[in-house]
Amino acid sequence: MEIWHLKVGRSHWGHMQDVTARIEQARTNGIDVTADAYPYVASANQLSSSLPEWVNAGSVDDMVARLRDPSLRERIAKETGRDLDADAILLVSCVDPTLKKYMGKKLAEVAEEMGVPPEIAVMQLVAQDRGQVGVVRFTMKEEDVQTALRQPWVAVDTDSGARAVDGPFEAEGAHPRAFGTMARVLGHYVRDVKLFTLEEAVRKVTSLPARRMGIWDRGILRPGAYADVVVFDPERIEDTATFEAPRQYPRGIETVIVNGRVVLHEGKRTAERPGRALTHSP
Repeated sequence: MEIWHLKVGRSHWGHMQDVTARIEQARTNGIDVTADAYPYVASANQLSSSLPEWVNAGSVDDMVARLRDPSLRERIAKETGRDLDADAILLVSCVDPTLKKYMGKKLAEVAEEMGVPPEIAVMQLVAQDRGQVGVVRFTMKEEDVQTALRQPWVAVDTDSGARAVDGPFEAEGAHPRAFGTMARVLGHYVRDVKLFTLEEAVRKVTSLPARRMGIWDRGILRPGAYADVVVFDPERIEDTATFEAPRQYPRGIETVIVNGRVVLHEGKRTAERPGRALTHSP
């Protein structure tokens, strides 16, 4: 069993120790359970997730029709506003170009600019962009994040797809985890916070997840294994991506080798493209 991005939300702040204790007890009892987590206090999804489940049911057309139905608007607004924290939601991406002016702003600010309550702003934005507005939600507490990451059975994940500052994987309004996760763990949490040793951090981002996924010839340096290597300076490695400016590569990484071929040299990308899809082996 794998618990995907282990975290606790606002209503359970301070209870991560209870959560990890239960998991530890399950492991002691012989249950094969581990977890992964990312080193940020914010998650990311679509603004439409702020709507009641019944509004999201069915197709996008169904959702938009409900949002524009005069007979349902009052009910939707009431239910949407029940647990809505407009100051904890940052708008980061959209498809409709007329909504670009709101990106990079908190929902509370956007609602004020629109001249409507936050719950009405949610309904209008989701309907206009047909559910495509992406947001970052500040729902976690740093102490809980550290408690999760500290556990020896918790690996590090990004919870993000492959992103870049340009090209086909260019990221519009990405979460900083897409660019800074590993550098944040190896730099901030090792060097600054001293949450764990550098060796333990490396294990959490390499061999631990590789073994858990059944990828036996990756994640470790030994004869016969694939040569996947990241050369970094422990004193310089640093995540530079922020929630306000997420599309920034980390500092302190000079060389990256994938399948024995150099894809990053002296901090610059090469023309090599040796990557491949990885498969699970029991």
